[in-house]
Formats: sequence, C-alpha cells, structure tokens
Amino acid sequence: MFGLERRLKKTEISAIDRKKIGTGSEVEVSRVKLRYKEFDKKIEGLVLKKLHGSEKQPDWAECQMQDILRQWKFIKRAVRRRKKEGLSHFLLPGTIRGYREGNEQGILMTDLTEGGSNQIYDLKEISIGYYDIDQATWIKIREQIERDIQMASEEKINLAGGPYPLDPWLIVIKDNEPQVYLVDIGGYTSVNVSEYTVKRSTLKLRRALEKMDADMQF
Repeated sequence: MFGLERRLKKTEISAIDRKKIGTGSEVEVSRVKLRYKEFDKKIEGLVLKKLHGSEKQPDWAECQMQDILRQWKFIKRAVRRRKKEGLSHFLLPGTIRGYREGNEQGILMTDLTEGGSNQIYDLKEISIGYYDIDQATWIKIREQIERDIQMASEEKINLAGGPYPLDPWLIVIKDNEPQVYLVDIGGYTSVNVSEYTVKRSTLKLRRALEKMDADMQF
C-alpha cells in the first residue's frame, strides 16, 4: 500500500461509492473507492475518516487535518527507525494520508477489514462483552497493547488524552490471530511531549489496561 500512497499524492482524487461503517467524536468513517480525476481510474481498499464540521468550518478542519498528519509523520518516522534497529513498534495501516475535496477534509487509510474479510474489534468495547473473545486471544491482544504503551513512552507520544485512554487502537482478526493496530490519532493525542506528559499518559494507559484485564472475568 505504500506504492499506492505515493501514487495518490501525484493526482487529484475523489472519494466515491461511500459506505458508512462508523462514527466517532471527531470523524465519520466510510469505506470508499477513490477515483483518479485525471485518469478516471478507481482504487479500492481504503476508508475515509471525514472530520466532523469540515463543510461548515473548513478552516478549522484544515488546521485539524494538518495537525493529525503532523502527528502521523512523527509516529511513522519513529516506526521506521525502530524497525531498522530491530525494536518493537506500532502496527500501522499501510496508507495514511490527508484528503481534501472542496470544503471536505479527512484522513484516508487502508481498509483493515480488507473489504470485510477480516473481523475488526474496537478495543474499548471488548471488556463489556460486545465481542466474543477467549482468554488466549485476549492475552495476545494485551501483550501487543503493552508493547505499544512501552513504545509510546520511549518515543514521547501521548495516546491517553481523551476520555477513553485505549481508544487509539483497533483489533484486526486475520486467520484467527489478533493484530493490534494504532489507527486513531487526533485532537486527544500529541507527540514529542514533555516527560511529565509521557509519565501521565503511560500511567493512564496502564491503569486502563489493568481495569480491562480485570473486567474480562475469564
């Protein structure tokens, strides 16, 4: 998908054939196809996270989008460096880029469901019984979250700024194995933060994970 990301930057695109699959405090999420305006070519396999209020407040949405992309740039750079050094790192969608058409702004990402063939779990909803997760699967999920919390701490990334500290992650079940992806970066997150903010964020994340672990009641 990295080749796709480079190609998308070279020409004007339009999100078409939208199918809404979710909504959050900051975005509306739709599975989309992209149409190259220059070549009239369609690309599948992406989701669009359209920023709320982008039509009515385009200047504000543009600033928000640029801040989100700035954070993603910092995170992707850290992931690339850690890969080269053989260190553990976040799993990220292959494509993460801005989208702008008229007064509409948002973030385009790889569709982690792969067109619906993979199951997607919202991490913060697992403990309330919304999904059927067995103990062995939960242990694998928890270990990956612990890995990401450690990376966030080492790279000075604050992921726990919102009301739900574990909100930035999605669980992808592929071939019956869970993979934890970092996907939600926005107004509640920040990068290159102070040591105090790092410690506070890490503590909130670990406490939230401990509470979820206790709530699973296997």
